Amino acid sequence: MINIFKKCFTICFLLIIGVTLFAKGQPEPDRKEAIVYSVVSSGIEEKQAQVLARYLGLQQERLVNENGVLDFLDSKSYQAVPSKLSGEVELDEDGNKIQLEILDIVALRKLEVISTEKALDIFASALKKSGLLPEGAKADTYYTSLNFLNAEKREEFSVKIDTVVKWEAQLNGVPLVGPGSVISANFSSRGSLSNLHYASRKVREMDKVQLLTQEEVVDIIRRKYNNQELQVETSLVYYAPELSLKSVRYLLPYYNCVITDPEGKLSYLEDLIPAAYNSEFVPELQVKLDNNGDMVTGSVDIKGGQEPYIIQWNINGEYKTRGNQVYISSIYNRNNEYDVAIPVTVTDGNGVAQTVTTSLTYIPSFLSPTLPPVAADTDFGTENAVTNQFGDLEQGFVNEMLSHSVTKRYQWKGKNAWERDFKYPHDVYYTDETDITFYVGHGSPNSFTFEDTTHDDSNLTPADANREWGNRDNEWMVIYSCQVLKKSPWKWAQVFDGLHLLLGFHTLASVNNGFSGAFASNMLDKNMTVRQAWFKAVDTNQPSGRTGVVMGAGKINSYGQWVWNYNDHFWGHGSVGVDIDKSEIDFYWYVSHTH
Repeated sequence: MINIFKKCFTICFLLIIGVTLFAKGQPEPDRKEAIVYSVVSSGIEEKQAQVLARYLGLQQERLVNENGVLDFLDSKSYQAVPSKLSGEVELDEDGNKIQLEILDIVALRKLEVISTEKALDIFASALKKSGLLPEGAKADTYYTSLNFLNAEKREEFSVKIDTVVKWEAQLNGVPLVGPGSVISANFSSRGSLSNLHYASRKVREMDKVQLLTQEEVVDIIRRKYNNQELQVETSLVYYAPELSLKSVRYLLPYYNCVITDPEGKLSYLEDLIPAAYNSEFVPELQVKLDNNGDMVTGSVDIKGGQEPYIIQWNINGEYKTRGNQVYISSIYNRNNEYDVAIPVTVTDGNGVAQTVTTSLTYIPSFLSPTLPPVAADTDFGTENAVTNQFGDLEQGFVNEMLSHSVTKRYQWKGKNAWERDFKYPHDVYYTDETDITFYVGHGSPNSFTFEDTTHDDSNLTPADANREWGNRDNEWMVIYSCQVLKKSPWKWAQVFDGLHLLLGFHTLASVNNGFSGAFASNMLDKNMTVRQAWFKAVDTNQPSGRTGVVMGAGKINSYGQWVWNYNDHFWGHGSVGVDIDKSEIDFYWYVSHTH
C-alpha cells in the first residue's frame, strides 16, 4: 500500500458569495447592473463568407469550418518577405533536416505596403456590403514591422511588411472580447488578402444581472495571489468563448483586471473575473482530496453555472479521471520542501472557467522527477510558474504536442518550475535539452519570474542567460508573459547561441485557456511557420491591442548572403534553418506590430 500523502486539504472557491467578502451583518453594497445577452445563432454560413470573400478579392472553395468560423490564411503571403531556401539539405545534432534560409535584403528594403487608411476602407466596405459588420464595432489598424539591429555597430532599421485591421465588437458600448468574437484581416505588401478571420455570434438582450463591486473584485485578485498590496485596475467587458463550445447560451459580463506589483515594476497576466453576483451564471467549486491507502482520490463538486461542465485536472504524474473524480497513483515532484499544487479547472456550458488549486503534503520518496528517455527525435518542455493562480495555461500546448507524438521531457508547475532550468549548467538537462520550451508566468520588460525562490533569485534577466540558449538543442523559446519583449527587445539579444526564435509579448498578455493549444495547433495541424503560428494565436486568442513579438539572430556568410530562421517550421512540418552560434551572429531582428 503506497501512502503518498501525509495530509490533504479541502478548498472551497466561493467567488460570488457575499459572506466571504463582508463580515456578517454588514450592509449589502449598492450594486451596479449589466445586461446578459442570449445567443440567437453562432457563426456564419458559407454563403455569407463567400460574399465577404468576393468583396475582398478572395477566391477560395471553402472558408467556414465546422464551428462556423471563417478562417483563411495564405502561408505564402502572410507576413511574407523576400526569402528563400538555399544550398544542400544537412542534418542537425539530432538528425533532423536543416537548410540555409537566405534573406534578400535589397528586395526587402524596397517593400511597400498599403496604408492603414486604405486597408480599413477596403475591409469596412466589404463587411458592410456583406452585412457582417457588427453594430458599434471599433477598428484598430496597424502595420507589421520587421526590425533589424547590426550586432557590431548597433545600427537599426525597420521595414513595414503588411497592414492589419482588427475590429472589436461592442455590446451597448462595452467591449466584447474572446476567441468567439474576432474579426481581422491582413493585407500583404502587394495589397492582397493574406489572413482573414471572422468569428461571431448573434445575440439579443435578456435580463440584467447584479455585478460584483470593484472592491470585491480587487479582494478576489489579492486573495488569489495572496498579496494585499497588489495594484488592480478593472474594466467591464463581455467574454465570447470559442465557437467550438456549442453549449453557450449566454454572453456574460466580466471584469478585465490589469494587475501590477506595489511598485509597478512587474506585470501580472491580465485576468478575467466573472462579474455576475449570481450563482446561476458562475459555478462554485468545492475540491476534496483523500488518501485511501494506495492512491489519492479527488473530487470536485460543482454548484451553479450552466451544464454541461468540462472538468480538467492538471497533474504532472500518473492519474485517471471518471466524471468529477480523479485517481492519482503518482506525481512528479522535484523538491522535498514544497507541497504539491493540484489544480482543477471547470468550464461550464457558457464558457465560464473557474480554477481551484489544492495543496498536498507528501512523502517525497514516492514522488519522482523522472524524465522521458533521452532518445527522442523531437521533444518539448513546459514551465508554468503560476500554477496557483492559473492551473492549466500550458495544458493545451501539452495536449497538442502529445497528440502529434512529440515527446514530453518535463512539465514543471508552480514551485517545481525553477529559474535555474533556463541557465547554464542546469539548462543542458531542461530548457536546452528540448526543441521547444513553453513558459507561463509574470514578467516585465527586463525579466520573467518564478514562484520558487530556493533555486536562484526567482527573477530571470537577459544577463542571467547570457549566450546560453540554443548551444545544445533548443531551437524555440516561448515566453507567455507580459511585456518581456516590450518596446525594443534588443536587450534579449545576448541570450542567443544557436537559438532560432524567441517568442513573447510587447504588451500585456491576457489569460486565455485556449491560447497555448491554438499556437501548437497552428504549427502542427495547419503547418504554419512557428512565427505565423504565434501571431495567428495572438490574433484569435488575445484581445485587441495585445501585441506579439518574434525575435531571431542572423549571420552574413562568406558569399554576402543574409542567413536567418524567419520561416522556421516545427520539425516534420516544413523547412527549418541552421543554428547560428554566438560567434557567427552579425545581426538581430524582430517582428511586431506598430501603429
